[in-house]
Amino acid sequence: MGQNFACATINGGTALKCWGSNNLGQCGDGTFQDRLTPTSVIGLDGGGGIKLFASGQGHSCAFMKSGKLKCWGSGSYGRLGNGLQVKTSTPVDVLGIDGTSDAVDLLAIGEAHSCVSMMSEKVLCWGNNDRGQLGDGTKTQRSSPVELSQSLGGPVETLALGQYASCAKMRATLFVKCWGHNGFSVVTADGTTADKPSPFTQDLGGPVRLLRLAGERICVTLVDGPLKCWGINEVGYPRTGNVGEGTKTAVTTPTEIRVDGPVARLELGAFNALAILDDGTLKGWGYNAYGQALFDGTTAEALTPTTAGSMGGAIATFAIGDYMGCAFLTTNVLKCYGRGIIGDGQDRRTQATPAVVRL
Repeated sequence: MGQNFACATINGGTALKCWGSNNLGQCGDGTFQDRLTPTSVIGLDGGGGIKLFASGQGHSCAFMKSGKLKCWGSGSYGRLGNGLQVKTSTPVDVLGIDGTSDAVDLLAIGEAHSCVSMMSEKVLCWGNNDRGQLGDGTKTQRSSPVELSQSLGGPVETLALGQYASCAKMRATLFVKCWGHNGFSVVTADGTTADKPSPFTQDLGGPVRLLRLAGERICVTLVDGPLKCWGINEVGYPRTGNVGEGTKTAVTTPTEIRVDGPVARLELGAFNALAILDDGTLKGWGYNAYGQALFDGTTAEALTPTTAGSMGGAIATFAIGDYMGCAFLTTNVLKCYGRGIIGDGQDRRTQATPAVVRL
């Protein structure tokens, strides 16, 4: 899920369709025209199918079963990894990742940077690095993949990227290591605010089960523990609390967010969040001007987790972006909601309840 566009793999990952804003080539269809309905990404055939996929603010990447990593969309800051800084409406190969000597295990995209965790346990990043979010010990922009300045010490289980920061949850210890912009203590989780251009191990009071990062906000659930979030807590127009603890003031230490039950699944957008509890209850919070937090027909902000609307069926997977969200149901129906082009053939300001999108 990008800023104003979305994508979905179809037919078991043999194809990919995108829709929404396309001024930067985000839809990957060879044009720069907005797409009101899902359109096929071209140039991915011959790769044996899509194994991993991720989207950022204005670009997307797909790791193919052939071993190649391909990206498209905005090329600013070198975020496509092809050595250039120009936008492209068709997929291009990321330099140095072709499956010949190492393979991608995890893929994540932030606002304007990308990272992969390799089977060899290396983590490579590229793109914008003005806050040290590439983790190479510098703040130098990179248009092709570079390694972190230090080894993370083992395989990565979860890789999560935000606007100016990156985090990894380690597979063996379940500890979290982060790097990049620390203005709201997203990286260090200890109230300090100095940027960290190299990986920093957080002290969260125990091993972590779920890790999510978006914008300048981070959330974790501890093993057999509560949901905790911290980071920036406002949107400029209007100021809107999105950490979930009930205020509009920045939160610089991990703070428990009460969702009234164990969290089974969690996703963050830049300004809102959605949790699915073990009993299936949907809880949303944050900026809701377009119905993107609660999708229940309302547009008032939610400073704390609030029971969200119904999707009309059980959710298999879901994703949320800056102003929209989508859920794929177990009945093979895709529904989206929020602002702008949600994929149902219309371009509207607000769709505050889920609408069916036909792939």
